[in-house]
Amino acid sequence: LRAETLEKYKVKAEKDDKGNIIKHHYPFHNKKGEMVGIKTRLVSNKKFFGSGDTSKTNALFGQSLFRPGGKFVTICEGELDAMAAYELLGSKWPVVSVKNGAGGAVKDVKESLEFLESFDCVVINFDNDKVGREAAKKVARILRPGKSKILTLPEEFKDPNDMLRQNNRQAYVTSWWAARLYTPSGIINVSDMDDSYFSRE
Repeated sequence: LRAETLEKYKVKAEKDDKGNIIKHHYPFHNKKGEMVGIKTRLVSNKKFFGSGDTSKTNALFGQSLFRPGGKFVTICEGELDAMAAYELLGSKWPVVSVKNGAGGAVKDVKESLEFLESFDCVVINFDNDKVGREAAKKVARILRPGKSKILTLPEEFKDPNDMLRQNNRQAYVTSWWAARLYTPSGIINVSDMDDSYFSRE
């Protein structure tokens, strides 16, 4: 991640006496934009712990940095992924993250539904695994029909941070633009119909 991206998201990196990054500190805010807590990630074992009054954290990570409304907003499964996606997209559109991974995604999205619904399109970019794919569908069902697209990464990549570390920006951008409009089970998306569908009697 570039220093500008960390600065944009107000994320601090803590180093040891040898200059190695050992902790990330992610700020969390309420809907008024007030910082109410900090989530710390230990780099060595990827474990998290929080400080502050996290019960007042009712906004998505990064939500306070972007004005509501606009064409696109992308929502990721984790803080690093949100910053990576923002960087991969050339910092053109807002990118936010749920606060507690796939398991808390539905709750987090419901709390920020007004913010997300203010955009023309919500691109859901959760981890490329079974848990992430199922959570993406659950989140898509909460949003208004025609509002959400689910991004599918190339199978060899787990998440946006994985793609950034391997310098695959173009592959990410291609996947982002190719994200498919979510349609509830049983409803056919016109773009998915081929000529044979219309030729049926």
